[in-house]
Amino acid sequence: MGYGHIALRIFAPVVNLFTGAVNLVIRRDRKVLLFGSWMGDRYADNSRFLYQYLQENKELYDIDKLVWVTRSDEIYDELKGRGCEVYMMNSLKSLYYHFKAGVHVVCNMSHPVKGYKGDIMGQFSGKAVKINMWHGIPLKAGKSTGENVKKSGIKGRIKHFLRNNRLFNALFTPGHWDKAYYFSTGRECTRLLSMFCGVPEEQFIECGYPRDIELSNPLDGERAVTEKLKEHDRVILYVPTFREGGEVPHPLSDASVREFIEKNGCLWVEKPHSAAKDAVKLEGLGEHVLYLDGSFDINTVLPYISVLLTDYSSVCFDAFAYDKPVLYYAPDYKHYATKERGFITDYKGMVRGYGARDTEGLVAKLARFFDEESYRKLAVSKAAREKKRTMEAQPDNFEELMDKLNERVMIAERKASR
Repeated sequence: MGYGHIALRIFAPVVNLFTGAVNLVIRRDRKVLLFGSWMGDRYADNSRFLYQYLQENKELYDIDKLVWVTRSDEIYDELKGRGCEVYMMNSLKSLYYHFKAGVHVVCNMSHPVKGYKGDIMGQFSGKAVKINMWHGIPLKAGKSTGENVKKSGIKGRIKHFLRNNRLFNALFTPGHWDKAYYFSTGRECTRLLSMFCGVPEEQFIECGYPRDIELSNPLDGERAVTEKLKEHDRVILYVPTFREGGEVPHPLSDASVREFIEKNGCLWVEKPHSAAKDAVKLEGLGEHVLYLDGSFDINTVLPYISVLLTDYSSVCFDAFAYDKPVLYYAPDYKHYATKERGFITDYKGMVRGYGARDTEGLVAKLARFFDEESYRKLAVSKAAREKKRTMEAQPDNFEELMDKLNERVMIAERKASR
């Protein structure tokens, strides 16, 4: 894993001073926006949705340049073919725009942390306006939240203290990302993310998530998947989260689940988590199964599914945003709750009536959902309640989101300049 992220923390004051010196020559421009996503390896999530909307509406928001940086040759070619301004992460042009752009936007890692690369080279963000839109409302806990801190001993408690100490972060955060704005879908989302990320609630902007607003111009591959989903009346989207200690038995390894899918004419669509250690693909179901790559942006297809099936993934909240019901399959619940991440929410209360711990229970829940209209209506009502509870600030369109964002950022930046 290496200790590069520790060195970056230690030398953050020097890097930040260096960036400030460079900015005396290369002045930051608020009309130039720099975007990155998922350690530079994906064109997806909140970063992608906002970038794509602004790409089509630069004049409306008085934007001169939108720059995307990536570590992926495939993404570079895709965006270049779309006429976007895109650069490989470590190129000179990319480095220049890291210093030039007045607004830096990410949705995951702002700079290298514990073996993870940054969405951008955020150590050079300096005095740019910094926005971390994050990538979902937490259902599971982080390594530095709640009981996980207690379980990690003295070392973990010290790390937790430093992580939440404003003076330490002001001095030793690369690129001053401790002063970043975070996106939120509402009060409950702000409360949970503040705990999860160790960020004060006043740094959250309750403007909603871009990824929960339907895109008008998906990529060609996404459009092809969408068209396939439209051909089916019963679409199950299975999106499990990753495990630190390996994956659980795949539900399709059970003959009763495969039999249910075939007999009921379902399409099982599956996307592994991008951090999953093993992406399982079982043969023999032919046209009833569609496997998506781990880098596929599932928010582009959520409007076209019948039901989401997950375990502990925050994608359940995205499904709620699109008014889609959710079922839960968690065969390793006890292990996950006590030996892995655990939960930052009342998981049992949330899944009650819609969760299964084994494949027999899963088949029973799927059968009720597709065969019993009353149960299906209850699942839809549950989704509506969860949407109201966690996403009251989620807008229906990008214009409303941008209005909230601009108002909050302009007010905050005006106060900071006094």
